[in-house]
Amino acid sequence: MVPRFKFQWANLPDELQRQLLPDDQNNADDFPSALKRTYGARPKDEFIRENWPILLKSWLQNDTLSSDHLASSLRALGLGESSLQSNYDYLASCKNTKNLRSYALQAFLDFGERAPASSPQVEAIRQLTVVATPPEEGTSLSKSAGSTLIIDGDPESELRNKARAAVGKIFNTPAEDVFVDSDGDVSVRFGSAAVFVRVIMANPLRYSIFSPLLSGVEESPSLYEILNEINKNLIIGSMTASDSNVVLEYSVISTITMEELSMVIDYMTDMADQYDNKLQEYVGGNPFFREKNQDEIDV
Repeated sequence: MVPRFKFQWANLPDELQRQLLPDDQNNADDFPSALKRTYGARPKDEFIRENWPILLKSWLQNDTLSSDHLASSLRALGLGESSLQSNYDYLASCKNTKNLRSYALQAFLDFGERAPASSPQVEAIRQLTVVATPPEEGTSLSKSAGSTLIIDGDPESELRNKARAAVGKIFNTPAEDVFVDSDGDVSVRFGSAAVFVRVIMANPLRYSIFSPLLSGVEESPSLYEILNEINKNLIIGSMTASDSNVVLEYSVISTITMEELSMVIDYMTDMADQYDNKLQEYVGGNPFFREKNQDEIDV
């Protein structure tokens, strides 16, 4: 089966792993396994609530990439002391609110999906990632995105509900009947493929629409040649190969209308179902397959 998530506790620095463990488990032989038992395979909002001081000092103070991205997102929300120039000092000024936890959790999951850099040069390249500067208040862009940059309420739930409505529109199904899995992704099985819509709580807020197509694929020049040819013909999205997996993925800004999002998801499900088995004929590997949940849409 294609792994849906790359987050691994083992990807975190050893010292951070140790500090995140309860005191009675600091001497555990296997830190990643102990963290998984304590917080689950993929941490939730409560993890940030409990460990924010540790994460701030032992993770964000040492990870410029994550710190800059998170600070950019929170500054756009108007949280904390925005006059502070240092992103670390700014983050330290932010209260441990629901909005902070939502964005910090996404940043932490991204951090845990990064395999340790193979060399200092690779890590240096990572740190060059550009962080978008939030638009000034009053600009056309800030006005168009204003409805998503809210402090009151629950923007993540609102955006997820819009995704459920978009999927429901495709299959003529009430939004409340569209399946949301235990990781908070709106998911749908279409033919032989599974497509997931994830709310990304980062700046800018966006949807990640992805379909794990194949696992166990032998990477070769011919594989990349085939994927390049497919990508030339895709209207939206792209297919990528990494760690012996092939994934179809696309990202859209959260201000997209429900109707437009529905069209994007419809196209992605069509392409996933069309290409997974065909790709398997050419490059081998195993298609994504899992037992259908009882309340999940099937077509």
